[in-house]
Amino acid sequence: MIHFAAIFIVVYLALLGLDRVVTNNLHHSSAIMFHRWNDIIFDTTYHDVLICGNSRAWHFYNPYIIDSICGANSYNLGLDGRYISS
Repeated sequence: MIHFAAIFIVVYLALLGLDRVVTNNLHHSSAIMFHRWNDIIFDTTYHDVLICGNSRAWHFYNPYIIDSICGANSYNLGLDGRYISS
């Protein structure tokens, strides 16, 4: 039982370290998608309405139209299923 606990702790610490490395690298990524998400997560930009969804949200909801009709500051975070590029 002690061996199982020791292995569990070592694996947990290794995965925690891997998570920290990946998260840190994504925060400094030059990919535009991560840059936009980081702006929203770290509150460097302000939006009244966030549109989240799949490719339908990305293609069919235009933030400019929503802004002009509602008078709100909106942003579209819809993903179109493409690969993540820099």
